[in-house]
Amino acid sequence: MSHFRSFPTKLTDAQILKATLLDLGLRVITDGFVRGVNGQLTHADVIAVLEGECDIGWSSNVDGTFDFIADVPGVAIKHN
Repeated sequence: MSHFRSFPTKLTDAQILKATLLDLGLRVITDGFVRGVNGQLTHADVIAVLEGECDIGWSSNVDGTFDFIADVPGVAIKHN
């Protein structure tokens, strides 16, 4: 079962977010799907592809900020 959670952030610049993720050595996808446990998917505007079956992502809001999105338990299993 997937447990996607969304957390508000103060991030407002997608270009800086993507550049930072690339600097960390992560593969970045724009306008795609965040992977969760058991093949569950949810849409995001910026996705950092992680090893394993789960990714992390950010979805833009009308006020220009981004929400962080992840299947938190799934990410924690691999990256804790």
